[in-house]
Amino acid sequence: MYYIQGADHQEYGPVSVEQIRQWIAEDRLNGVSLCRAMDQEAWRILSDFPDFTEALGSKIGTTRSEARVTPEGVPGSVSVASTYFIQGADQKQYGPVSGELLRQWIGEGRLNRSSQCKAEGSLEWKTLGNFPEFSAVLGSGLEKSSAFASAPVALDASAQVRPPAIGIIVTGAVGGLLSLAGLVMQLLGVNQDQKLPPGLPVEWEKGLQAYMEFVDKFGVAANILVLVLSLVTVFAGVRMLQLRSYGWVLTGIFLAMIPCLSGCCCLGIPLGIWALVVINRPAIKASFD
Repeated sequence: MYYIQGADHQEYGPVSVEQIRQWIAEDRLNGVSLCRAMDQEAWRILSDFPDFTEALGSKIGTTRSEARVTPEGVPGSVSVASTYFIQGADQKQYGPVSGELLRQWIGEGRLNRSSQCKAEGSLEWKTLGNFPEFSAVLGSGLEKSSAFASAPVALDASAQVRPPAIGIIVTGAVGGLLSLAGLVMQLLGVNQDQKLPPGLPVEWEKGLQAYMEFVDKFGVAANILVLVLSLVTVFAGVRMLQLRSYGWVLTGIFLAMIPCLSGCCCLGIPLGIWALVVINRPAIKASFD
């Protein structure tokens, strides 16, 4: 014995296997109709039940109707689209995509019952929760995470952050390599006892002499500091690619924009501004874990 869930989200039954097979033959139920066995609590689509495989197989391609049960318990029929359009958190439209692909995205947490969707051929946008054909998988998705109901649609967030994130990684990597090279040279004493070229203006000579004295005293510590900060920048770029650790990403971006700490010198400034603009877009910011 089984129960059927109607398009009004009411439960009807129990009904026998024979009765359900008859309704399938009459096009009152189909493979995406919601059903559960009498001794189970989980709702599944009808095609998941081996008892109805043969009956549904004979109806493949002959109907695009979804099960609907009236309050009197008499199945009726409503139209179900074969493909759908999804509106992303960036307000862009994606599709058409199949119902099976939408169920996969729901299972991955990329869509939820508040995601905007419309059936192909329709002008009306509705939330996924208003499409009975996705009720079963939306229900199972809500059990996975308490934050799932507010999870944003982020179909292309990764694609948008990838270019600036790679720029931040390159900036940090170049800075790290230069600081590592400088540290090795300091430890080996390569720059010691260097003479200034003759004929320099007095002001230049004083400035360069002061810089060389600073490097002799603090060069090792300065290179270690820049190396550590460069590693932080690389880490932030990687987390940006992964859409995680928003605070770390911000820190790394700001470090990349400091000329004296950035291996790419002033190139880190436009790369950092680009990255800040991207991650502060509402849809992208909402996609970070």
